Amino acid sequence: PPPPPTPPPPAPPVAPPPPPLAPPPRDDDADAFGGIPPPPPKVDTSEMNIVPGRLTVTVLHGRDVTRHDDKGQVKPGKVDPYLKMQVGAGKKAPKKKTNPVKNSGPNPDFQEVQIVFDIVDPDPLLENGKLNMEVAIWDDNTFSDDLLGTVTFDIAHIFNDREYTDWLKLSFKTPAHGVVAAGEVQLSFYFEPVMRGVLMFTCFEGKQLTSMEMFGKQDPYCQFTLGDQVVRSSTIEKGGRNPYFGEEEIELWVDAVNWQEDLIFRCFDEDLTSDDLIGSCKFSIIPYLQDFEAKEIWVTLTQKNGKPAGEVRLGVQFFPAGKLEVTAVAGRGLAETDLIGRQDPYIVFTLDGEVRSFRQQTRVDTDGGTAPKWDEKLEFDIVDHHEIQIDVMDSDTVGDDDLIGRTTVSLLPVFKKGWQDGWVEIATRSKWGRVEKRGEVHIILDFVGPPGVPYPQRREDMTSFDDSEREVRAAKLAAAKRADAEQMAEEERRRGVKVSGALGVSDEFGDKEIEDAFRFIDLDKNLFIGAAEIRHVLICM
Repeated sequence: PPPPPTPPPPAPPVAPPPPPLAPPPRDDDADAFGGIPPPPPKVDTSEMNIVPGRLTVTVLHGRDVTRHDDKGQVKPGKVDPYLKMQVGAGKKAPKKKTNPVKNSGPNPDFQEVQIVFDIVDPDPLLENGKLNMEVAIWDDNTFSDDLLGTVTFDIAHIFNDREYTDWLKLSFKTPAHGVVAAGEVQLSFYFEPVMRGVLMFTCFEGKQLTSMEMFGKQDPYCQFTLGDQVVRSSTIEKGGRNPYFGEEEIELWVDAVNWQEDLIFRCFDEDLTSDDLIGSCKFSIIPYLQDFEAKEIWVTLTQKNGKPAGEVRLGVQFFPAGKLEVTAVAGRGLAETDLIGRQDPYIVFTLDGEVRSFRQQTRVDTDGGTAPKWDEKLEFDIVDHHEIQIDVMDSDTVGDDDLIGRTTVSLLPVFKKGWQDGWVEIATRSKWGRVEKRGEVHIILDFVGPPGVPYPQRREDMTSFDDSEREVRAAKLAAAKRADAEQMAEEERRRGVKVSGALGVSDEFGDKEIEDAFRFIDLDKNLFIGAAEIRHVLICM
């Protein structure tokens, strides 16, 4: 008979389900923080570079925004909320506010209203290395506005991240119950950094420009206005409604302030008496300062009455400025220009460029004589500048200052290496044209520029140098100092090595030295030292 069927193996015991875990507290639950909204997350801003630029804050929504009484209890009723914002600390910290949202409930929609902060100089706004923003929501009333809630947080990371959106938790301080949660507000941040430099426009063509002539063709030209700079192109005679401007280049200098203003572009028809305005437009230059690539745009012109006046095609490219730091240290062996007493020397530095030239001078070293000392640093913006003129002057109370001597130093080695430190000889020419030496001045030049940008720019006849071989002098000096310290430590270690009295040798030899000695003794190069080779070494010793 067939064997009985094998019974199936018993099913493994089923583990009982784990007991339900208590739900973790929500990030937006103020009760998890003792009734106080949690602070914004801390961001390490020690390595962040806070630079000038435009910060645009978009106010999106509010949540649970209500009034509170002195005991921290919510007061029913609608509110008319608006926001006040302040960037940075100090009396000069910029402040802005929005318009109120009328008859809003606890969750107001701020309709993506935008507030713009132009950060020209961020350093005075910093407090303990942080750039704080204070946001407060107020209820608009007829007589006295009520504070609904505030939050303060560090925005330094936005200057590196460029974009940031978050719900920020508000708090309200009551007289009786301290700080209580006061809802949230959703903000979006967008930062556009700016740099100094040259903004170049290329005038290509006009399209369907309004004709200002009753008979014949008009003679158009372009005009660019940025701050106090007004630059125009050449006139295209009989250019008519669709002129070709010959790809003429117009250069404007972007400084530390004028980037805040809109550029005004106008097209004129040149006449014998007064030029007629064909059309104009204005736009922000900040979007064109974000990269250094050439691009083309069409700008739409309008007449004074608001009617369209045609279009103009323009090329746009930004050439950023590098930073040259000039340190005037001292002078030695300077020629004496005063017959009585000691002369009062100072130095004038001049850099000439196609768009912008710069001139700065050091302080006067009173009674500095032939060996003055300045120890002063000056900074210059560099775009197409390629040499610096150094004039050493004697300050006189009566009459013009006397020239002690001058020289011109090329900046090309500085652009390549990153720095230059040394004594520079100055001279003058006599009335017969002979060069006469007038002493030396100690000058230190340090240069830094954006990565990948060669300097000098817009100098096709010269060799330019990017940062591929450039060094930062401070970093190089620090590395040399570390190397010297390591060498001294190694010498101290070697002097401290104990020598064995029995063998007469020390343990200061490294693996490489031992291997070299072995290969030197191994005469037949078979990686084995025999008796003959040892005998040869002993005879030679």
